[in-house]
Amino acid sequence: MIEGAYGILTGLDIVIRYNRLDVSAEIQNDEISQLILGVEFQPYSFIEKRPQYRFVTDYTNRDLKNDSFVLQFHFWY
Repeated sequence: MIEGAYGILTGLDIVIRYNRLDVSAEIQNDEISQLILGVEFQPYSFIEKRPQYRFVTDYTNRDLKNDSFVLQFHFWY
């Protein structure tokens, strides 16, 4: 995983991340990779919203469109 973030304002960051998973080391060309573009927004203390779009590449089935939009909420204290 490789991740980079850039702070635009206090509590607002742009994030880009790349994930790669090799399902089996013994099988060639069975990797799955994700390019994730998103925003991390903290409107209040201990509350975070993370809208993200994930571009997924499945090397075993290149015709499969498995991209997704993910909206996460985090609460902690």
